[in-house]
Amino acid sequence: MILAKNTDLAPKIQGWETAAADAFDIAFFTANWTAAASIDGGKTFTSVSPDDLAAAAGDTFCCDQGVTYVPAINAFIWILLTAEGPIVLAIASPDEIRDSKGLAWTFYHLTARTFHFERDEFDYPDVCFGDNFLYLTFNSVQQGGAILLRYPLQQLGARGTITGRFAHVTDASYICPAQLTGNRGWFGALLDPSKLRVYSWPEAATAPVSHFDLVLQTIPTEDWSSFTPDNDDWLPPTSKIGAAVTGAARAGQELWFAWSGGRKVSGQRENTFPHPHIGLAIVNLQGQRLIGQKYVWNPEHAFAWPALAANPAQEVAISYAYGGGSLYPQHGVGTVRRTWDFQLTTAGKSTGSGGHYVRVGLSFPDVDNFVSGGYVALKEPTKKDPNRVIDHPHYVVFRPT
Repeated sequence: MILAKNTDLAPKIQGWETAAADAFDIAFFTANWTAAASIDGGKTFTSVSPDDLAAAAGDTFCCDQGVTYVPAINAFIWILLTAEGPIVLAIASPDEIRDSKGLAWTFYHLTARTFHFERDEFDYPDVCFGDNFLYLTFNSVQQGGAILLRYPLQQLGARGTITGRFAHVTDASYICPAQLTGNRGWFGALLDPSKLRVYSWPEAATAPVSHFDLVLQTIPTEDWSSFTPDNDDWLPPTSKIGAAVTGAARAGQELWFAWSGGRKVSGQRENTFPHPHIGLAIVNLQGQRLIGQKYVWNPEHAFAWPALAANPAQEVAISYAYGGGSLYPQHGVGTVRRTWDFQLTTAGKSTGSGGHYVRVGLSFPDVDNFVSGGYVALKEPTKKDPNRVIDHPHYVVFRPT
């Protein structure tokens, strides 16, 4: 695997829960509190305020964000959560980002009433696209379950009125959309540690959402702690680590799903894994059957927070965090289908890496490449602050060898 680009955005850009998208010489990056744009191919980045964009929509920026580039309409799609509850969906072309230094966006305001609710709050937004639709998923905090939402790409490209369709799914809260979804939307969720539900949404205008279930080898959901050489737990309960599908990708007639797993299966006395790990499920679409499960694990340290993407060559890429034992937590990227190859993108004495997700997607126009947001929190003490920790978000472009 080749790391084509690996740009550290610190100290200007801070935050975790990272995502990145690029097109030609334009790149856009989001983290938990911040965003940034590059007009020189990802060499340098300029801060872009998510607070200002949310304020323009009449709300207060909260936290979670995501970004993707949609080649069919030559546009970046930026999604933001607000403190008041609504989601802001913003659109800008590469030229608009270049000319405005990332400040010119057309935005839409997705409120609870969009989904026929009197009120609601949303969490964990994710975004991807198919042949004809943009897909969004997010948790419904007050109503329970999750929302699957899509808008026609043609409407988004025209920047006029957009008419979406949605499904309120009540059997799962954390639903992950598949990258490179093709002529229908694909989504995955864990109903319980032994059952994967796969949702399908054909791109016919009025097609409903359907699903099928698959039985998994039971996922360990207990004993998550992982301690660094400095005895910092980088996977504590406050990190919200747990078994949920956080990565999904379509590679030809296969769907790949990924989640974090603990050491021990609930109710069992012995550990299944020596450390927290990443689980993968491969699903055959034609037969709607489970082909198999794979695991990213090591006897000495933990893996967590997987995200997946696939390219037209049907290689599946992974972005993840790992650490513990003798290793400080770091961000890494890799491939898991045609080749099994992993490489770190960060280094140094850290307290953590990842933070719920470190997303990955296709890099444009060379779609053999993948683009990822990475993150590491490095210990950088000073005389005034011997406990200082600085976030280091990373913009990463890589490709299989």
